[in-house]
Amino acid sequence: MLPTTNLVWIALTAIVYLGGSFAALPSSIKVCSRNDPELSRCVIEAVNDLRPRLATGKISDQFQIPPLEPLALATVNM
Repeated sequence: MLPTTNLVWIALTAIVYLGGSFAALPSSIKVCSRNDPELSRCVIEAVNDLRPRLATGKISDQFQIPPLEPLALATVNM
């Protein structure tokens, strides 16, 4: 029998994996096929297309994130 902590980790891993596999990306994000012969070009175009929307935080009408510009850091430790 597995210890309780191992069972918890297995359950959490399964939940995260299954949740991620059913999550849908907004239609505004271009998804490149891994079999695309021009995969590098596709990824570069997808990132360049997404970059301005990451700056404002508005990925699509239904999906928004905190804007990345201006980048505000509470503290910087060196």
